[in-house]
Amino acid sequence: MARANPVDKHDARRRALADSALQTLGELGYARASLREIAQNSPYSHGVVHYYFTDKLELIVYCVRQYKAVCVTRYDGAVAEATTPDGLVTAFADKLCETIVDEAPMHRLWYDLRAQSMFEPTLREAVGQIDRTLEEMV
Repeated sequence: MARANPVDKHDARRRALADSALQTLGELGYARASLREIAQNSPYSHGVVHYYFTDKLELIVYCVRQYKAVCVTRYDGAVAEATTPDGLVTAFADKLCETIVDEAPMHRLWYDLRAQSMFEPTLREAVGQIDRTLEEMV
């Protein structure tokens, strides 16, 4: 049996931490969520969170990138199944409405992060990259 690459294990743990953190971040938002609060609402200790992410900003950017990477694939089915332009618009709009309703905290977190990027220069590059990914999806 092959052993997992340490880099793969590290990346898998970061992804698991981000998945866990997204709920707390969505509930509390950028300003109110601290690494300690995120750790308290997850199965991971504060020390483990700090080991994998240097600060809250790095964790939040990682989380949002991970979430948006999944988001852009949600519309693939609508594109693949559409047979008319109107059908594509309807399927795309339906999927967008579904995510807005089902994942409202994540949408709030994204807009919170975008607004914060006006005041936090280190966020600007990440927000710009995520925006470009969303534009390419459309």
